[in-house]
Amino acid sequence: MKKGRKIVIIFVLFVCCPKTVKALLCENVDKVRYQDLAKNISYSYDAVEKNGDVKFTVTFSNIPKGFAIKNATLNDWYSYKKSELKIANLKSNKNYRFDIYVETDDGCDNISMYTFNVNLPYYNKYYTDSLCKGIEQYKLCQKWVNAQYTYDEWKKQVNKYRESLQQERPNEEEENTKSWIEKLIEIYGKTYYIILPLIIGIGGIIIYVYNRKRDLF
Repeated sequence: MKKGRKIVIIFVLFVCCPKTVKALLCENVDKVRYQDLAKNISYSYDAVEKNGDVKFTVTFSNIPKGFAIKNATLNDWYSYKKSELKIANLKSNKNYRFDIYVETDDGCDNISMYTFNVNLPYYNKYYTDSLCKGIEQYKLCQKWVNAQYTYDEWKKQVNKYRESLQQERPNEEEENTKSWIEKLIEIYGKTYYIILPLIIGIGGIIIYVYNRKRDLF
């Protein structure tokens, strides 16, 4: 009786929700195996600059035969053709979700086996600006940044950074022009609580030894 009910329930689900039924038919051992294979897939990305703009290409490698990749952000499907897949013309400063599926007839083809969230960085089109000359290591003079700026905002931040560097230089020059006496006094001022007791102690010993010698003679 219970078996009959189960068959009826599965039949009703198959008519109303065929995807749910297919997922139920996927054996756990198969699902785990597919998930392990999906996790071995790796990805990388590179960018192509053109006319002050940039487009990314994401490359998936080590794709097992029979697997498919879905760009869930754009709802694009890529069936298996070879172990490497290149997806071009992707925008910077955007997150793309890629779901990994298997194309099989064992009921597992409707389940996402793994998900890659690919966060493409923002392209800084000002990084070649003349303001970056000499401060190429500064974060806003890098090719990729984590925030988007208008040129005026970017220029303001870069000039502010340059001013901070100029304020540091006089202090360094002043440090280099100090005489050895000034440096000695400065060191003493920082360590007098150590040096002073030593001077007093050594002086006391010298006086004690001197007085002892006088008493002997």
